[in-house]
Amino acid sequence: MKKYLNLYLISILFIYAGLAHFINPQFYINITPSFIPLKQFLVDLTGVLEILGGILILFKTTRKTGVYLLLGLLILFFIVHLDMLFTYQVSENFILNKSLLLIRIIIQFILIGWVISLLKLFPNKNNV
Repeated sequence: MKKYLNLYLISILFIYAGLAHFINPQFYINITPSFIPLKQFLVDLTGVLEILGGILILFKTTRKTGVYLLLGLLILFFIVHLDMLFTYQVSENFILNKSLLLIRIIIQFILIGWVISLLKLFPNKNNV
């Protein structure tokens, strides 16, 4: 039962995170590093990929693909988090400081471990 709770929580988290890219795209555009072009396209693309990953992990036959997709995104998002840590200027609209940004990076490692745990919680020939 606990393994299914983990599965559903991760799925809901990433589907919601993906939807947030479309609900409040300006937030994601604002935190995208300045050296990255095509911000709107990439915000939309990562939103779709988060939703897709959240759906793929729900099914035994696509779980491994979903896990690897989500892991790739989480690793890619380190670029954003590290850029924010070193270059982001806190504005009136954001309640961010260096401590919170460091905590966000730690959370990123926790999320990576949590997603990887799905391969161990649901071992089968498709997850080897």
